[in-house]
Amino acid sequence: MKSLHRAIDLLLSFQTRAFLSVEEMAAITRWPKSSVYRFARILRERGLLSLDPQTKKYRVGPILYQLGRTGGPDLCQLAQPAL
Repeated sequence: MKSLHRAIDLLLSFQTRAFLSVEEMAAITRWPKSSVYRFARILRERGLLSLDPQTKKYRVGPILYQLGRTGGPDLCQLAQPAL
């Protein structure tokens, strides 16, 4: 269970910034860079994070966007009365 908590903590580091490097994630989580790298690699392999090859920064991956769309309210329907 500890690994699951750590993976969630790493994902939550993206609440305030869209793109983060391994060094930035390590500073936010206060983990060693080697641990951040291992978790980020696994999360990227599973589609939960994406890596920009030019900047070497990570961002939330496509799987999390899909989960957000299926689990949340339909924003278009919610906005319809105001439009």
